[in-house]
Amino acid sequence: MIAPRFFGSTYEELRWKDSGLDTKPIIPAEKPELEVILEESPNLPLVRPNIVPSANGVEQYHLEYSSMSEFGKIYKNWATFYLPFDSAKELSSKLTKYFDEKMQLEFSEETKQAQREKFRCLSIGVRKYVFSYSGFDYAKRYFEANGVHGTLPSLAYDSADPISRQLMDPLLKIGVIETKTSEGFEKRKAQIASSCRNQSFRLPNEG
Repeated sequence: MIAPRFFGSTYEELRWKDSGLDTKPIIPAEKPELEVILEESPNLPLVRPNIVPSANGVEQYHLEYSSMSEFGKIYKNWATFYLPFDSAKELSSKLTKYFDEKMQLEFSEETKQAQREKFRCLSIGVRKYVFSYSGFDYAKRYFEANGVHGTLPSLAYDSADPISRQLMDPLLKIGVIETKTSEGFEKRKAQIASSCRNQSFRLPNEG
């Protein structure tokens, strides 16, 4: 967890409670919104999820330092969001009418590793995405406090762009995660997780 003072704020301003440990403040329930947009396509409509990080002028997230990048390439370039199971079912029912219910789906299971939970998931093709910290106020303030000013760059991919395909090979996985104390995690109800990872990321001047 990154303490508020590192992005120019206080516990009182954020309505957080100080537990005495910088890395473990007591944070009110965070409820970011997920906007789902359907775009027309010659074959099937494209589903475009858009994360809305604030509600009623209040940021609905916190910043964390991820130690996962220390454990190999797979963790260095990825983003994940989670949906409560009931919310995911509701979203699925609304999208069903746009797709063929007889479509054959094959789930795979990623076994639990030392740093993450077991993940039963479905791999889905990625047409395009854009991710940037510029939409997250805490992140912008954190960078500014550390001397980074101006527009923050975006990580973008477009399958129709040859350069994008040369640099990146993204994979979107959607599946079910349920953490259990018996597996060394805090017990949580089942959640639907969506994880987008770049299987590779190469700079143009690399060999």
